[in-house]
Amino acid sequence: MRNALPFTRPSNVVAMIGRWRRDIAGAAAIEFAFLVPVMLVMLLGTIEVSRAISMDRRFSLVTSMVGDLIAREKTIAPTPTAAMYGIMKSANTIMAPYDASTLKMTVMSVMALKADTTQGTVKWAYDCTKTSCTLSSTKSTCNSYVLPANVVSQGSSVIIVESKYTFAPLFTSWGSNPAHGASWADKSTHSPRQVCVDDGSGCTAPPACPNG
Repeated sequence: MRNALPFTRPSNVVAMIGRWRRDIAGAAAIEFAFLVPVMLVMLLGTIEVSRAISMDRRFSLVTSMVGDLIAREKTIAPTPTAAMYGIMKSANTIMAPYDASTLKMTVMSVMALKADTTQGTVKWAYDCTKTSCTLSSTKSTCNSYVLPANVVSQGSSVIIVESKYTFAPLFTSWGSNPAHGASWADKSTHSPRQVCVDDGSGCTAPPACPNG
């Protein structure tokens, strides 16, 4: 005779379900599994934001520092590119330990030749990177440049620094190309300590410029 299958009474099933409902073993592990992604996002976000704030402060400091150092000079002749690059090395040091390879600066002397002093004229301009300084490819002598009101008097000059920096996040990518990161831009304006910062052409307007 075959052994009969054990019969489970309905009351036993109910009691078993009750025990399962009261069993909290492993509940902490499940709760932790839910919290880990949230905690990880918060941790990485805190690191990323703190890093971005620190880099932004250094970037702003570098922009104003370069303009101030150049404004202190009486002349950058006879080799303006070498003089500019010497100052750029200081900027690279200030950016450390962050990467300065994406730091780009356009440094220019702008004169107010017209009665409307907001209509400036570029006297000289140089583009600087981490590795070199060259004549600017975007700002040439005699190019017009809009100045803020009441920054400079007619016949005088002002030093302008326009800087750009690409912030590359550690844990996320911004934009369609992760390598691009986020582009920052800054600008500073400084009055020369002397009559002007001479690049070897003197402190007068270039003859070829309008009103020069």
